[in-house]
Amino acid sequence: MTENTETDDDGREAQNSSNDAESGTSTAVTRRGALTALGAAGLLGYLGTGRASAEVLSGVDNTAPQATQVIAGGRDNTIPENATMAAITGGRHNEASGEYSFVGGGGGEEGDRGNRATALHTAVCGGAANRAGSLTKLLPGAFVGGGTGNEATDAWTVIAGGTSNEAGDPAAAVLGGMGNEAGNTATVGAGRENSAFGGGSVVGGGLQNEAVGKASTVSGGFLNETSALGATVGGGGSTDVLVSVGGVLGTMFLEPPSDSTEGNRAFDEFATVAGGADNVAGSDNEDETSAPYSTVGGGRANVAENDCATVPGGRSNVAAGEYSLAAGRRAAAAHRGAFVWSDGEDAAFGSTGAHQFLVDAAGGVGLGHEAPEADVLDVRGAAAGSARDPASSIAYVENESQDASADVLALKVNTEMPGPDNDFVTFLNGRDDAIGTIEGNGSGGVTYTGAGGDFGEYFPKADPDATFAPGEVVGLRGGEITRTTADADTAFVVTDRPIVLGNNAEDTEDRVAVAMLGQVPVDVAETVDAGDLLVATDAADGRARVADGTPAAPVVGRALTSASEDEESVDAFVNASVDGAPNEDASAARSDADRIAALESTLDRKDERIDDLEAETERKEARIDELESRLAAVEQAVEALPTGGTMQAD
Repeated sequence: MTENTETDDDGREAQNSSNDAESGTSTAVTRRGALTALGAAGLLGYLGTGRASAEVLSGVDNTAPQATQVIAGGRDNTIPENATMAAITGGRHNEASGEYSFVGGGGGEEGDRGNRATALHTAVCGGAANRAGSLTKLLPGAFVGGGTGNEATDAWTVIAGGTSNEAGDPAAAVLGGMGNEAGNTATVGAGRENSAFGGGSVVGGGLQNEAVGKASTVSGGFLNETSALGATVGGGGSTDVLVSVGGVLGTMFLEPPSDSTEGNRAFDEFATVAGGADNVAGSDNEDETSAPYSTVGGGRANVAENDCATVPGGRSNVAAGEYSLAAGRRAAAAHRGAFVWSDGEDAAFGSTGAHQFLVDAAGGVGLGHEAPEADVLDVRGAAAGSARDPASSIAYVENESQDASADVLALKVNTEMPGPDNDFVTFLNGRDDAIGTIEGNGSGGVTYTGAGGDFGEYFPKADPDATFAPGEVVGLRGGEITRTTADADTAFVVTDRPIVLGNNAEDTEDRVAVAMLGQVPVDVAETVDAGDLLVATDAADGRARVADGTPAAPVVGRALTSASEDEESVDAFVNASVDGAPNEDASAARSDADRIAALESTLDRKDERIDDLEAETERKEARIDELESRLAAVEQAVEALPTGGTMQAD
């Protein structure tokens, strides 16, 4: 047995007695020489020199009973007899009781402040009241770097430092902090009162966080929890205030957590809360697979509680449907595939069915525009191209259903009988001036308004290379438009501003639009008075003239304005029809006028007869009044006669 007999606190040389069991010789060793040797070769190297006796190199009341045991200095340090190859470099009240165990130093004046390395290959580098190794199990490889009151008690556990930390299951690790615990293959980086108990789980730091699920992670924050496989909480935690929000959406009541003392929680497999406060990813039930891959990015009091549901942030949002997303404030995506975006107003806004995309934005919604009007969807872009190419439009709406009843677009004005002040559609020019509308008519229908007033239709040209100008008079012959009108079936006027244009085609180069009904400008060849009947000229010059006599030319229309010799056009009313007015000859038109005049004459005669009958009736009523008056006089005379008297005849 080797016992220290003297120490030198100021670093001067001291003598130690070493009783070698075999030789009985004494060896003088200086502290500086021992420490230099240990520093140069390392303590294990020193033990490996093959010395046959234990060594207490310095200090007071140190005990090392066996060969190959070393205590380099300090006080009240102990290596038990069975701790082969154990070593203590210094400190006080330290113990290296495991084979090949090591205590670097530290400890304290009281016995319970010492460090202990209690199992095979365990080590405590320094600090106080630390333990590496179990008191009851021979579990190897535990390590404590320093700090105070740390315990690494299972195989291959590590506590780097800090205070009151525990690593109590195989391969657990606590790097530092205070009051942290790590379980099987789990790690706590630092912080305070954090615990990682799931296999392979990690708590990076923070305060009172828990990683319970296997391979789960809490990076930091306060009062956060992961309880399922692969779940993650990035940070954040509790606001330490009560929050209670939510609302009734249809028949579903959704309410984010109100117990703020629980921080962020990820309950289900591979669920994630990246940060914020009082957020929940997953469903708080026994089935850890009921809401996997749910995610809350941050914010406050948000819940993602179904498979692949997401809340990117904001406050008091709930994503309760599979693959749903809720963002903003008090948005509730309660159905599968629903996306709900809510503004910052403190009012519930939620889905009412699956696969909805809902946006609540009191300030307006802008697509391609940063300043929309309030409560307006404002879509802007710079698309250009062919007039009929969808790529040239900034909005494209398609109903992909092949059902015969499929519709595309519905527009609603929330009044029972929309009137002219209710525009379903308004068309604007580059100056934002209204150039046309589709508005209510006050009678349960709609009215189309615009600068154009006629109904037009495309017809093919007889000569595809011919060009026509608006207002030209043309003829229809054999289903094609020609400038020659003498033998045409019908006369038309070329139009460029119809409010409705039919018979449209992809390519209109070989077609021309003509007015079928309405008011259009008409080129004229002579003076015209309003009300004149216009017919096509015989010169094929694209102009009209006033009908006279019985012309053979087809009728163009009725002039609504006048034109002098210097003016070249008038506004005219046209009304194209087949085998009827107004594209009949002038005599047919006059014949209709004669018939109308005859009917009017007949009506006049009947009116006169009615007047005669009314006069006769008045005379008869006067005669009746006279007779009634005479009858009354007779009755009075009869009543005046004396009783029994007789009336003398006149």
